[in-house]
Amino acid sequence: MKQFIASIFPKEFFTTRANYVAFYLAWWTVAILVLQLFAFEKFPSTFSGLSSDVQVRAAVTIVIVELLSLPFLLSMRLPDAVRRISGMLSVLAPFIWIILSFVGNGRVSLFGARLPAIPAVCGAIVAIVWLAVAMYCCCTVERRKKS
Repeated sequence: MKQFIASIFPKEFFTTRANYVAFYLAWWTVAILVLQLFAFEKFPSTFSGLSSDVQVRAAVTIVIVELLSLPFLLSMRLPDAVRRISGMLSVLAPFIWIILSFVGNGRVSLFGARLPAIPAVCGAIVAIVWLAVAMYCCCTVERRKKS
């Protein structure tokens, strides 16, 4: 099974610790994304500190940013420009959550509308750790040449 999984990714993917960290961060991002999409129609209303128009825009932006950060985290063979944009989005996603933690009403729904909202301080701490790990990945994962 391990050989099958290793065959899906580029041969240099599992050679550094940063690639393993990026792989686990990709799993984290997918889990967060799936939880947010399960009840997406209720997800914008969880940002109660914002106006209704901004709530919808924030929810859509968060989902798109998290989705587009996955190519970098999974080391997909892409042109350098696309890979760099994806890397920047992998840092932007937790940064958005840090901002939303301080804008809302003291609670943040990082895990979507299905699970209860967590206190903003806890959400900010989770997002800061997420940001630190994403920064580590962006700074240490070897950039690929054009394929």
